[in-house]
Amino acid sequence: MENSEGEVKVIRLSRREKERKILEMWENGHSYKEICSALRVSPKTVSKVLRKMEEGEEVADIERLIEERVKEVLNERLGAIEERLVKLEKWREAKWEVLADLERYVLIPGRLYERVPKLEKFCAELEKGLKRLSEQNANLKHDINDLHYRIKHIEDRFFFFIY
Repeated sequence: MENSEGEVKVIRLSRREKERKILEMWENGHSYKEICSALRVSPKTVSKVLRKMEEGEEVADIERLIEERVKEVLNERLGAIEERLVKLEKWREAKWEVLADLERYVLIPGRLYERVPKLEKFCAELEKGLKRLSEQNANLKHDINDLHYRIKHIEDRFFFFIY
């Protein structure tokens, strides 16, 4: 830059500012030589900045590809989840219909609602009967064991007299 006296004033740019200027000039069509003389940088610096920009574009491309693939996978999984939800909703509706039918049967007079106390009484009597049978079975086992003992005792006495 020139001041009013015709002197050239040198402005020091930070590394990032230099990189931004190099990229701006390159995008505007300036050559390496023009960029080097205008910004007072070496051709190697211009080359590094441009290479870094290209690598950044590659990274951005890779990031974009990864993002697209993640979106595809998520959409596939979301589709599968939506299918499962539809099936689950159909299953739930079917179960609600069964429950509604059951409720109709229970609440209709003369149906299950009135039979429940009778069934409970029957189950209680059945349980008592099973207990009695179990006790009788135990008594029968005891009687059978006693008979076996007596028969054995009689056999032993009988064989004693024979021999």
